[in-house]
Amino acid sequence: MNSCDCNERDKDCQPPRPTTQREPFGRKQPRRRHRPIDESATGNGIHLQLFGGPVATVEGRVVALSPNEQSVLTLIFARASRRISRGEAIWLMWEADDKPGTRHRLRQLLHGIRKKAGQPAVSSEGDLLRPHPTATSDVQSFEACLARGALSEAARLASRRLGGTLARCPSREFEDWLSARHAGLTRKLGGVAAAAWDTSLEKIDWNAANDAADALVRVHTNDPSAIAKQIEARARVGRTAAAESSYADYLGTLSVDEESAPELVALIDRVRSLDLDPSGSGIRVVRDVPLVGRDEPLEIAREVLSGATSDRFERIVVHGEPGIGKSRFLEEVRRDAALGGFRCLTAQPVELEQAIGLNPIIDALREIDVQPHLDALGEPWKAVIASVLPEHATDGPPADIPPIQESSLSRRLMEAFWMLLDRIAANEPLLLIIDDIQWADPTTLALLRFIERRWASGTMVLLCALRPELVRENKPLQSFLDGVNPGHGTDIHLNELSDEDAKRLIRQVTGESLDEHGETYLRQLAGNHPFYLTELGKDHLSGRLHLPAHRLDAIPVPMSVQQIFEARIVHLSADAIRLASMLAVRARSMRLRELSEVTDRGLDECTDLVEALQKWHLVEVERDSVRISHELFRSTLYRRLSETRRALIHGRIALHLEATGSGDVVGELAIHYARAGESEKAVQFAQIAAQEALSTGAITAAAQYFEVVVTNTDDAAERANATGELGRTLHMDRQIERANAMLEVAAMRLRDVGNSHQARRMDIWRVEGLSELGALPVEDLVERLGVVKMEAEAEEDWEAGALGLDAELHLLNQVTDTLGIQQVFTAMQQLLGSARGAAACECHMGLAIQAILGDRTAGEMSARIAMELSDQLSAQYKLRARVRYLLVSVHSGTGYLPSSLTVLAEAVLLAKTSGDVVHRYFLEANQGVMDLDAGELDRAEQSFARADEVLGRRKLALPRLRQACNTGELELARGNFLAAQGHYQHALNLENEGTPQHLRFLAIAGVGLCGLELGDLREAKKMEAELAAWSKSWSTDPSTILVFIARLSARRGDLGEARRVLQEGLDRTKEDLPLAHLKLSIEIAARRYKLDARMTHQLLHSARDLAHSLCLPTRVRMLEREMERHPPGNA
Repeated sequence: MNSCDCNERDKDCQPPRPTTQREPFGRKQPRRRHRPIDESATGNGIHLQLFGGPVATVEGRVVALSPNEQSVLTLIFARASRRISRGEAIWLMWEADDKPGTRHRLRQLLHGIRKKAGQPAVSSEGDLLRPHPTATSDVQSFEACLARGALSEAARLASRRLGGTLARCPSREFEDWLSARHAGLTRKLGGVAAAAWDTSLEKIDWNAANDAADALVRVHTNDPSAIAKQIEARARVGRTAAAESSYADYLGTLSVDEESAPELVALIDRVRSLDLDPSGSGIRVVRDVPLVGRDEPLEIAREVLSGATSDRFERIVVHGEPGIGKSRFLEEVRRDAALGGFRCLTAQPVELEQAIGLNPIIDALREIDVQPHLDALGEPWKAVIASVLPEHATDGPPADIPPIQESSLSRRLMEAFWMLLDRIAANEPLLLIIDDIQWADPTTLALLRFIERRWASGTMVLLCALRPELVRENKPLQSFLDGVNPGHGTDIHLNELSDEDAKRLIRQVTGESLDEHGETYLRQLAGNHPFYLTELGKDHLSGRLHLPAHRLDAIPVPMSVQQIFEARIVHLSADAIRLASMLAVRARSMRLRELSEVTDRGLDECTDLVEALQKWHLVEVERDSVRISHELFRSTLYRRLSETRRALIHGRIALHLEATGSGDVVGELAIHYARAGESEKAVQFAQIAAQEALSTGAITAAAQYFEVVVTNTDDAAERANATGELGRTLHMDRQIERANAMLEVAAMRLRDVGNSHQARRMDIWRVEGLSELGALPVEDLVERLGVVKMEAEAEEDWEAGALGLDAELHLLNQVTDTLGIQQVFTAMQQLLGSARGAAACECHMGLAIQAILGDRTAGEMSARIAMELSDQLSAQYKLRARVRYLLVSVHSGTGYLPSSLTVLAEAVLLAKTSGDVVHRYFLEANQGVMDLDAGELDRAEQSFARADEVLGRRKLALPRLRQACNTGELELARGNFLAAQGHYQHALNLENEGTPQHLRFLAIAGVGLCGLELGDLREAKKMEAELAAWSKSWSTDPSTILVFIARLSARRGDLGEARRVLQEGLDRTKEDLPLAHLKLSIEIAARRYKLDARMTHQLLHSARDLAHSLCLPTRVRMLEREMERHPPGNA
């Protein structure tokens, strides 16, 4: 099979020989050589639009083709990837036989297309023609859409006629074939859409059903059945206006004398009932809020509705706290019921109107025209109902109305409403919906119970919702709930969402603008409560939601959520509010005895107050431990307190904690005393808490405690030192922007108190921070370090000098300044004459980089010395972690050896203890790279996930860029080229002044390699041009870059150049980069690159031995399988 249409076996793309000239008889013609692809003409390939076409384009440029050229392309491309014989093409084009003359004519057309497009359009396989692999068409897109279920896009494509703009068809056979092909594609769409509709109904997925119905209507334009499906699906997803439009389009297709299908008339009437505005007297409709995680309760309600019979009164009671989604749930059930043929009446009583008798029933009846039903009832019932519905009173005194005694008024009224509802339900089933039924008046509840006991004719379902905490003291409601007829009542309890459903809701509200950490934070705040999640999501989008600096801080609570809590608080006594405020300030669980002591109340009194709070779901109790039930409520309470009251409560809690020694005493004491205004004690406990946090690697907590010292101390030296520690911990926590500002202030304050020794370290860390942000050119940062080094040398501060040189080395490595790096190595060697301890260790760590840059012997020796020195500095966890990471790095490719695994495990533990985020990240990321190189892709994914978790939401340019490259490499190894290309491109988007060149070139090669595999040669060529600046550095793994260059050369037909590139890589990586050598060996063997069987087997054998020596069992097994496939004897 040929990959292009220009070769010796496919003469269709060659210029036809003139028929008037013949070659001399018997002269053997020279065989044409295979010509490589003309890169200037390849680009992205030709694209043919057939629906509403044909239109041929190349890179957006329309190719002007003759009618016959358009027709022959339509023949070949309308079959998607299927082939057509030359004989069939000739017959359809000209209704002629397959003869030399007609073949010559076909060849002329194909050559003309190639010449005009400058691109190969058609490939041949013997006598068969098919679209060229680089060519695309909308028929291919149509088939792909059907395959992945993208029915809307497929329907959009098929809405236009296949070959619809052809000026003329070349033959009647062609015209018939084209019509049949279009009909076939349309039928295929209809079949897929019908199956999708059935599947959507089974899964109750109305969004998918909507797409399926739209596709069915495209296929069956005027079919009432298809239009009914479209109307129902649109209505069920809330697009009632679109449903009306569907019906209007259908009416427009009818002739003057033709009537609408009865089933469509009934359906559109039900749809129109959905848009009756029930606001004020009806149910609240919140259609802009998605309904998530309620599939099971909805299914229960649907079963009750579908099973309701003509002689039963069914009752569905929905229980749930405020904001849990009861109203949204009722609206969804109402929509289902209306589309299922129910007459729906809605009401929502409110607390202020609870004294108005029958108010919910009256509001519900005002949604429909009850006059015909009243007229059918006659007197005296019409007059009785008119007494509470004045708008339906008769003109003048009614005739023959029997006197109604006051004592019998209640029963007579109930009987009248019962008969009225019975009349309404006589023709169609009736659904009466009452939201917040806890606010219904006793007369309404009594009427409903009266009707329920006597119902014996039509179908009626009562759907109501209530708040459970308001039932206990509402005797009429309690009686109503207890009086349900056996077997006729269904209770549905709505609870908080599952984690997965909560994530779905957040993504629907925020449009997936939150990362995983942001989603988790929102769920922690909202407790998976749908209303809270929705409101917090909106606040996030508007920028009003911010992460609190400390656990005790209150977050800004949306006003809509505050109103829910305020509505509960008004039911509480002043003492209960004070107790809740104590819990809000404490911000964690308190035991009843602890509450009793802090509030100076007896245990019994505290217990009563806790029970009052518990009744309104404001606290949670586990045995004798009490805490605020929700962070949002805690924040609401905390913000309600005046500053004076807050300080008073913080002070009481601090005194209690200090006296009893309960809880995480030191840290909490620091915060509570600070907020109580007790500065001296706040500083005392904050210093202790900060050191404890540092010793366990809790860097974020340490920074908070140092901030307490900075803001509360009056001592200048203490403030300067604490500012420096705050800057350092923020730097380690990679809150870089805050850290840089604080380090600058710290350096100034430290110099003011005469501590230039520490000030120099602030300057160095700030340079590192500016580098991470890419804020300044490397040259400027090196110049700043030069000032620090000069000052350090003058004061014989050898450690600061070593730190400065180390920072400079990393800066110069980013821009591959080889000369500058060598000068730093020289300076480090000179400094070793004076440096001791940590300073000497820093110097040897810097010199160990020589192993990576070429001098392996010197580098490995320095790494071992650094390891020995670091072990003498037991308290310097960060330094010891860095040394171990470096030791594994300089021994490239040995990560899976037992000794390396031990060193890495020690490094991870030390990094966690030190708390330095970047070093923790690089250790996890390095583990992922090792797993990836070893072929352990699932383990690599887990390691990269842990690395990403370490970064959290921190916006760190270099780690983020490295993470994108690593994830791209993983997806590339899995063959997910589109996903891999996205990650590599993201890495390029993150590039800044400080981006290491080897990462930049890795991302460029990754984008190009994925483009090549996806058939995007234009992108591959563009990335090849970007790689022109690559200096063939062999200090880092070049395998991805070399594989890209080799495969692109092979795609051009130059296998010799591809093999040469890879062979050079093999030679240069054999000693220092064994894993790169292994990957290149696998590439050559897998793709062969003109290797014979013996050479392939030898290469695989060598690679297998290397993998075995590096303890890479997965690679060994893979290579042994390849060796079985390529035995040395096969030619």
